[in-house]
Amino acid sequence: MDLSLFRNYVEMHNVEILRVGKVTSETSFSVSFKKLGVYKIDYWDYLFNDCIDVNNVKIVEPIGTYYHNEIVPKKEYNLPKTIEVKKIINVRNFVISNGTFQAYDTQTDSLLLDLKNSEFTLRNIHFDKETFIKKVPFEYEDYSFQFEELFYRLNDFENLTTKNSEFKKETSVIRDFRLKTKYAKEKLSSIIINERDHYDIEADSVWLKDFNFERLIDSISLVASTKTTVYNSTINVYRDKLVNDDLRIKPLYSEMLRDLNFHLKLDTISINNANIQYEEKVRADNMAGIITFSDFNATVQNFSNTYKSPVQTIIEIDANFMNHAPLQATWQFDVNNQSDLFLFKAEASNLQADNLNDFTVPNFNKRLEGELDKTYLTISGNSQESKIDFKVKYKHFDVVALKKNGKDKNKILSKVFNLFVSKNSMNGNSSFKEVTKTNIERDKTKSVFNYIWISTRVGLIKALTIE
Repeated sequence: MDLSLFRNYVEMHNVEILRVGKVTSETSFSVSFKKLGVYKIDYWDYLFNDCIDVNNVKIVEPIGTYYHNEIVPKKEYNLPKTIEVKKIINVRNFVISNGTFQAYDTQTDSLLLDLKNSEFTLRNIHFDKETFIKKVPFEYEDYSFQFEELFYRLNDFENLTTKNSEFKKETSVIRDFRLKTKYAKEKLSSIIINERDHYDIEADSVWLKDFNFERLIDSISLVASTKTTVYNSTINVYRDKLVNDDLRIKPLYSEMLRDLNFHLKLDTISINNANIQYEEKVRADNMAGIITFSDFNATVQNFSNTYKSPVQTIIEIDANFMNHAPLQATWQFDVNNQSDLFLFKAEASNLQADNLNDFTVPNFNKRLEGELDKTYLTISGNSQESKIDFKVKYKHFDVVALKKNGKDKNKILSKVFNLFVSKNSMNGNSSFKEVTKTNIERDKTKSVFNYIWISTRVGLIKALTIE
């Protein structure tokens, strides 16, 4: 320790602090640092005003390690609020330089979190007996937080990583974002009991304006941003339908938001230049079927559980479906509506049917031919059932049934199918075929997107069949 009353500083070198848990009697947290310095203490305030006023506090090269144990009750992590606070503390600058932090699961000895080369600054900190009882026990004017690398284990299957990211009061940026399933597709299918998506998600950067994050000792209480922008993302999702179905009830988006155990307030979300690919494997002897959305751009307004009715969440999408067909869609709902009412509208142009064959051939052993010149659909529904209004203009449409090898045409079955399929959409003097179907029952064990798909499928089949 170096102490100078005249030069007004105190420094401690090569310090290690350990915390031993009451339940396990093992180390639950440790931190070591090269140097802790406190500079320019106001002696007058300390002696006569019951105030500790410090100009700078700096911690150099801290290495923190946390050992998470499920058997430890959450209340052990709570800060004691019965301590009597006798002095006010003011710190103009609090700096952590070149910090490292890791968290481990004590039962499996696996890494939960790894933070490298971090820099953290708080400015104009104020602490007293009134701030002590709040969620965050002190006030501050400004902050900044940067790190070189972050690894976070989301759960037993997915990991999240980022690099060279920074958080500031006005604008924050997460760079080189990665969310990936840690197992290969085939390995995941072999270890899960029920079907589960395999994820490979990347984004160049995520920008957050006015980002606000509040966390209690053991839970998140608020995540907020006035504008969130995601640049140049690639989303690949794979599902093996040969694995047992997950028969749990799947909530709609409105219910998901409504039932979050923390406040979420993302006023505007912009997704710029994304590419999305969904693969679904239905037959063991075939490749997975593929659906793609390229040049995907979207804007989401009011993605939140803090707004009151009649404010709605509105999602607007502009993309190319199957790499060629322009698609526009609008999706809106009120989080506070207990019936989960929603409205989904979409419009697609110049969809070549044979571009759907990457999905229909491996999964349904059927090849499509023809063109859907223009398609309009409106789906209105709730958590129980939906209604679809479907309008389509098409020509030269044909369904080709394939043999088991997935290549050769099954001539007999193809003829049977096309006895019921209209070749074009001409309907009297109109070139459009318009249909309406009500009471489309939702399968609550399936996803939100399955609900949109089965509603669309009902309208499409009715429009393509000969009445």
